[in-house]
Amino acid sequence: MGLKPTPDGCRGPSKLQAISGPRVLDSGSREEFDTGSVRDTRAGKGRFDLLPRVALLRVGWAFLSAEDRDHAAQAAYFALRAIGANNTIDPDMLGRSIDHGLRYVAGEGISIGQTDPFAMCEKPGPFFTAVPAEGVLAVAKVFEEGAIKYAERNWELGQPVARMADSALRHSFKTLAGWTDEPHPAQAAWNWLAILHMEYHHPELNDLPWAVAAREKGGWGC
Repeated sequence: MGLKPTPDGCRGPSKLQAISGPRVLDSGSREEFDTGSVRDTRAGKGRFDLLPRVALLRVGWAFLSAEDRDHAAQAAYFALRAIGANNTIDPDMLGRSIDHGLRYVAGEGISIGQTDPFAMCEKPGPFFTAVPAEGVLAVAKVFEEGAIKYAERNWELGQPVARMADSALRHSFKTLAGWTDEPHPAQAAWNWLAILHMEYHHPELNDLPWAVAAREKGGWGC
């Protein structure tokens, strides 16, 4: 595509020339800032700025390293992977998430003290490329709805891990039962990611019996 002179003498694409490839979408709604700047609204697009970095890193590491004992991270990975394009669900992936989730609740795996489950997150690697993108797109919308209903970072203040595990498993089984009244798969994945965040930032809030026993012995989560 040739460039034509613009009125100021610079050379750039003419407005008459067709733009090839994907176009920038326009919702028709605008968001204006105190500075006077205006851009397209982000409503309904998800809140990717609220995604928990360390949790996603741990999910990617658990998959790339084939670390099958990190059950919380594996539960999150398979919950995310169960979510396909156009709201399709892979029940086999969700079943694997449930299996890892129940193992986590029971205290199996590396999160009981044998290994620091976050040490790998400081190592370089293509962790984010291993995180199922369709699932993240869905979870970002859960973050958006939560920010509207409560506050943007309300959940980061801390919540009991057992409560989150209960919610994750409930949403998973509701998905398998065919419930469609809520985005159950995305909410299941959200809770597993939130658990990974709590383990890193608020380990004292892990109130599952194995975690409490480990802290009493001076082990993981102190």
